[in-house]
Amino acid sequence: MKKEDDSLHDYHQTPVHTYASSVQQYIDSSLGRGQRSKAATAYQELLDFYKRHLSLLSSTEAADLHTRLTRMHRQISSPSEGAWQKPAAIIIGLLFLFTFFVFLQPGILGLLGFEETQVISQNLNLYLSNSSEITLQLQGAPGSIFVSGAVYGNGTAKVEIASNGIRKVLYESTSSGTAINAIINETVTQELRTFDRTCLETCALENTTTEVTLIVELTDAIIRLDNITYSVAAANRPPEFTRNVTRITFKQNETYQFTASQLFVDPENDELTITVTSADKITADQSGDTITLRPERTFAGTRLLGVLATDGENVVREEIHVEVLRVTTAYVDERVQNTLDLKDTVPVIIILHENISDGKKSRETLQEKKQRLDTDKNEVLDDLQLPRRGAVLPSVLTINTSTIPVLVMNVSEAGFETLQSNPLIKGIYLDEDFAVSTQDSVPKIGAPLVWSDVGVTGEGVGVCVLDTGIDATHPAFQSRVSGGYDFVNDDPDPTDDSADSHGTHVSGIVVAVAPGAHIVPVKVCNANGTCKASKILAGIDYCTQQASALNITAISGSIGDGKIHTATDCPEFLEPALDAASSQGVTPVFATGNDAAGFGVNYPACSTLTIGAGASDKNDNLWPNTNQGPLLDILAPGVDINSTIVGEMYGVRSGTSPAVPHVTGTIALLRQAKPSLANTDEI
Repeated sequence: MKKEDDSLHDYHQTPVHTYASSVQQYIDSSLGRGQRSKAATAYQELLDFYKRHLSLLSSTEAADLHTRLTRMHRQISSPSEGAWQKPAAIIIGLLFLFTFFVFLQPGILGLLGFEETQVISQNLNLYLSNSSEITLQLQGAPGSIFVSGAVYGNGTAKVEIASNGIRKVLYESTSSGTAINAIINETVTQELRTFDRTCLETCALENTTTEVTLIVELTDAIIRLDNITYSVAAANRPPEFTRNVTRITFKQNETYQFTASQLFVDPENDELTITVTSADKITADQSGDTITLRPERTFAGTRLLGVLATDGENVVREEIHVEVLRVTTAYVDERVQNTLDLKDTVPVIIILHENISDGKKSRETLQEKKQRLDTDKNEVLDDLQLPRRGAVLPSVLTINTSTIPVLVMNVSEAGFETLQSNPLIKGIYLDEDFAVSTQDSVPKIGAPLVWSDVGVTGEGVGVCVLDTGIDATHPAFQSRVSGGYDFVNDDPDPTDDSADSHGTHVSGIVVAVAPGAHIVPVKVCNANGTCKASKILAGIDYCTQQASALNITAISGSIGDGKIHTATDCPEFLEPALDAASSQGVTPVFATGNDAAGFGVNYPACSTLTIGAGASDKNDNLWPNTNQGPLLDILAPGVDINSTIVGEMYGVRSGTSPAVPHVTGTIALLRQAKPSLANTDEI
């Protein structure tokens, strides 16, 4: 290298990379001329330079020089005639020394993979004259170990380490006093050989543990072990919870989205895997960084969601408080709360939403409808029966209404609150009391002409009579009663036990108008003529279920709520049952009532799904006590009507009650003559 070959550059006068570049050029030139020994000398001078000035280097400069040294070493070590050949162990050891010095510089990354490391020094202060084994507990699994000390005498000394089944030489000397260690920093005198931060096979270690055994072998020598210095991977700091999201609140029947990345940060910028776990009643769907919370549609309340973050080594678990707010969506009959103010429980009728399109609804079979409704009902019941709701349900589903979206039950205050916010529920109504409509008609409606001239008697056609039951032993009903059920006493015997034979009387009118038809008696009113709304629902549902088997074409209901309704305030809690009946070709007919109202009628006669029947007298004039108005659909004889009563007798009754069976008997005649007339509007 001309004059520069004879002396090293001063670090303070020449930038490191400039000096290293000039050395690289000289080595390239020397190797090109076959002067490998000159190249090796230049390499050694550069390495010595690093050893003297390494503490002044930045981490970037250290990394750059390491790369250059590695490249130079490979060039010089390549086989060639007359090549400079120092033992490979010495060259490798020098590089490890360089690595070690870099380790000692705070903030500088280790050269092996540039992983962040921590250098720890542990004092030993041992004087040993015999071969020994010393077990040490280190603060971490070492990636390298260096030892400092001295050997006294002209004998030999060897220090090895053993850890996790691995055994490596740390230091070794010969009796001649010549070091064969990788590090050229051993001072030799006649009787003392010192070594400082020396390694041989321990400059780079893998698969060690925190327990290390020093194995010392001595022959005619004494060894002083001052300390060991070892490197361990710096502790990986775990992910940190940001607390940006600790509480989430949203409304019932909604979803909520947030990003997983806003939950945690990693102090070392490691890539994190973040997982949000589902909780009871709340599902956490994760798509990439987006988390979507989906509560069950009936759920409202609080849950704790677990969130996990890992950087591949550490796992951190936190919790997020999630509250789903209840939303009142159902119509609520104010009389329910008024009753609960006085009593612990109250009987209610619960109408459910039907979450199905009209098209699908029209195509589904009766069995499919039952299955769909059972699913929705069970969800509501499950929500009520949760212990935390405090619902008191002494009689849940006291009546089987399998073809209509209706539940009948007794609920407590807590249960009532739960029902109000359940998105499946359309309305909550008090199970109120209805009543039968109390107060030589067949020729008036022309029935005999239909029998004789057309030959139609209603043969084979069924009419469901919702009332107080029937005296099936009456001669007028011989072979004219099919099926039937008593929903008042919950048994299959719908015997009429009312004082005025109301159910038997109206049933006799049906067979008087349509002598070939058969009566399906459904007892929904007790002996006093009181009819619970829930029993009426069950009765309509029964008629719907039996429509096909008994060829039921009409429902005869001489009952009403005793209130006056217009189209704008007509109740709806019977609508699901009435709609289900109509869908099966069953026409519901109900009495408008006997209150002499000129502007409205009773419920369910006010419903658009029924035919509202009023009474006329023997002169075909409107009976004065008939409720009328736009919702009165038809008039039929209702004054001084003679019909069957209990005890194989006959009696006279007046009112809208007798008018209804005149209409349903006529429907039976029409349906025999023209079975396709299944639509209420057409009839």
